[in-house]
Amino acid sequence: MMKSTNLIDWKSTAIHVPTVFPEFSTVLRVWAPQTIYDDKVKKYMVYWSMKTGNEPDKIYYAYANKDFTGFETHPKQLFFSPTNKACIDAEIIKFKDKYHLFFKTEDQKPGIKKAVSINLTEGYQLESDQYLQQTTDPVEGAGVFKLNNSNDWILMYDLYTKGKYQFTISNNLSDFKAIDNEVTMDFHPRHGTVMPITDKEAKALLGKWKSKEVKTL
Repeated sequence: MMKSTNLIDWKSTAIHVPTVFPEFSTVLRVWAPQTIYDDKVKKYMVYWSMKTGNEPDKIYYAYANKDFTGFETHPKQLFFSPTNKACIDAEIIKFKDKYHLFFKTEDQKPGIKKAVSINLTEGYQLESDQYLQQTTDPVEGAGVFKLNNSNDWILMYDLYTKGKYQFTISNNLSDFKAIDNEVTMDFHPRHGTVMPITDKEAKALLGKWKSKEVKTL
């Protein structure tokens, strides 16, 4: 768990789930943690995929403590796949008073699907059997963000066998189309996240990492 007040200087704390929570002593892996702020309880919720024993990977959550240095609640399962197959790489977005949980399936045809709930921590139902990726290549690590000054949303995912991302666009978080010709990147992140920052924060980051070029979108 990492935190910063300026996006440059970071403090981190490692949580070894099997040690902190003995009921998860058979955990084999913890993947792709994310966090979202819960407006109702005024706390940050951390969610991730976890494989326990012979069970498939499932999506769990716990609430962070005030200092964001550990969990103050025990992990609970967040999403129950109707196929009881592995689910990884979750991403939760609040849109029109509902929570949209994007995830990668690991069933007969791996890909990105979405479940929706009116509550952050329970009640997620698979929206449809539709896969959201706009490619036949293997994908993982879905990330979703809203464009500034627009009603459109971007769904991006890692084409991990090709070492690049694909970007898609939607105005309803259900129907996406690829915009490969509209995006160029000169770096190759993995499981990336996009977040809004201020001009002041951008200048500080550029000063720290000595970027050669500044682009205003």
